[in-house]
Amino acid sequence: MRNRRALGALSVLVAAAALSACGDDDSDASADTTTANTGSVIDVSMTDMAYNPSSFRVTRGQAVTFRFHNNGAVVHEAVIGDEGYQMEHSTSMTTMSGDNMPGTATDDGMGHGGTGDDQVVTVARGETGEITYRFDEAMTMLIGCHQPGHYEAGMKATIDVT
Repeated sequence: MRNRRALGALSVLVAAAALSACGDDDSDASADTTTANTGSVIDVSMTDMAYNPSSFRVTRGQAVTFRFHNNGAVVHEAVIGDEGYQMEHSTSMTTMSGDNMPGTATDDGMGHGGTGDDQVVTVARGETGEITYRFDEAMTMLIGCHQPGHYEAGMKATIDVT
């Protein structure tokens, strides 16, 4: 009889644990990851020094449109590329003259300095911008903001391409 009660109590505990695992837990780290489907459009919030969500999973060969909503107080950008591309872009940002910076009168809206770079979008506060990117290689990519001090403050997101 005692074993039967212990077994019954154990069953109740296992069932309770299983049910709690199915609940909505905002503290779960995976809640910050978005998995893209083929032809996906992913909405990304830009706040001051952060992207939300902050990580993404995509499949090699997949094209994804990232729609960036600048909910922050200042201009932000999104640059898609590996760490090397991020550093290259950062260097080009520091060598640009103030007249050709994004959001100024001479910025033609085609990226930085009129390069037409389809891996970069600059978004004024309250505005929305998009990048459609095809992920051809399995690797880790980044989205970064290279406005002065933003990348260094941690304004980046990770894209795991599998």
